[in-house]
Amino acid sequence: MKFRSHVGWKQDNIFAARLGLTAEAKRLILLKLKDAPRRFPTFWGPGYDWVPDHNWGGSGMIGLQEMLMQSVGQKIYLFPAWPKEWDVHFKLHAPQQTTIEGRLENGELVELNVHPAARRNDVINMLGNSGLNP
Repeated sequence: MKFRSHVGWKQDNIFAARLGLTAEAKRLILLKLKDAPRRFPTFWGPGYDWVPDHNWGGSGMIGLQEMLMQSVGQKIYLFPAWPKEWDVHFKLHAPQQTTIEGRLENGELVELNVHPAARRNDVINMLGNSGLNP
């Protein structure tokens, strides 16, 4: 526990997202992707060696995507660790040449486009709320 952090290449935000620990993933991603105290906001670091630490941003972006979408077997899970209060418009690539585009507003999935359409039945909204028809 004492080594858990957002610094450098550490992947604790990714692990939290993969485990569905929304509050912990949110806490770590906000620390990891906040503006650096330098002239350029993405010059994070030093983590373990230099500035800018490009691994810092890379592990941050992977964690953010894992919060938003995860694929297991044929299934595509949306929002497995996404805070309901965060609005998002996204377009992500999933396995089997699948593209998922959607929009979450006020905790509600208001738009979902799946290409190819045959993969729509493999998409599971982990927030469990949607005004959309299947």
